[in-house]
Amino acid sequence: MNWTKYSIATLIGGVAYFFLGWLIFGILLRSMTALPEDIAAVVQIPEDQFKISYMIISCLIIGALYSLILLKWANVSTFAGGFKTCALVGVLIGLSVGFSMSSMFKLLTIDQIFINAVGEIFASGLAGGLIGLYLGKSK
Repeated sequence: MNWTKYSIATLIGGVAYFFLGWLIFGILLRSMTALPEDIAAVVQIPEDQFKISYMIISCLIIGALYSLILLKWANVSTFAGGFKTCALVGVLIGLSVGFSMSSMFKLLTIDQIFINAVGEIFASGLAGGLIGLYLGKSK
């Protein structure tokens, strides 16, 4: 595997996922996926204490996962191929985590799980599309 290409693809995917996540989950879907106030007061970190470094690490890890899938296993080199592959992986991860968390905690309703999954289709798909576009141009 070409580690330079993988590293650049990871960075592209991670940065794209960070900004898309901010747009989709932080702005567009924020009111639909907000925790109930009584639960939020207990589990949610106040905005002034938000750990942005953890969020960046999380986004880079998802960028690394998508880059690995597209570069090593799916051999994707187009925007459309990256979008389709990562949208599917993203929605599956989103649904899995959503149902898993809901089985243990009173954090999400079923509606919120599916709203998050729709958000994942676009955030993961667009990040994957950009990775695929880069992989196609760097051939």
